[in-house]
Amino acid sequence: MPRNHDRDYFYKFMPCDTATAVLENCSLRWREPKQFNDPFDHQMSFNFSYTQEQFSSAIADEVERLVYSDDEPVFVEETGLSLMVRMLRERRDLIPKEEVLRTLREGVAESGARFQQYQDNINSLITNDLNRSRVICLSEKNDNVVMWSHYADSHSGVCIRLQCIEEIDNTLLMAKPVNYDKSFPLFPSLQEHVKHLTGEAPIDFAELLYRVPYIKHEHWRYENE
Repeated sequence: MPRNHDRDYFYKFMPCDTATAVLENCSLRWREPKQFNDPFDHQMSFNFSYTQEQFSSAIADEVERLVYSDDEPVFVEETGLSLMVRMLRERRDLIPKEEVLRTLREGVAESGARFQQYQDNINSLITNDLNRSRVICLSEKNDNVVMWSHYADSHSGVCIRLQCIEEIDNTLLMAKPVNYDKSFPLFPSLQEHVKHLTGEAPIDFAELLYRVPYIKHEHWRYENE
């Protein structure tokens, strides 16, 4: 199992009855994100930093550039837009450029009208996938007064130290730090999104998806997760 950090220990705060159950069963509960006390934890949505109009215009500009460029475009993946570009390049000398561009922008405008639905679908898929996951939250510190108050039964509970043991391929080796921020994560930039749709530079949505679990609002920074 890959090691994502150089720590030897993590800490888990809990009430005494929970600690008793953990020690008796030699196991920890991995919880559903819907049970978290932070309603935004694992249930964030990506913010798009551009409007529907900017989205449509950028696609049209990129397709125009690819169609009329002297250099043959390179597509990493075949998409609907890459197929359109290839078709238009084959016919670009047979049809007036003004007619091609007018038809192109009309078609892109129709697609852009579904921008909000597209954004909602992406966020719905992300949220549903993350909410099917199971998570254990740990802290890097055992002496945080607020953590003792919130999670260890108002200072009368327990803080268990968990060791990261490489010899038994301990899952704790995979732990990653949480990033605390003021805002929800941004979707890739407009240009990155466009090049994904044209197939020039596909976005790794799996990597993008797993940014979300490791982002929380900065007000939770005291937890040192």
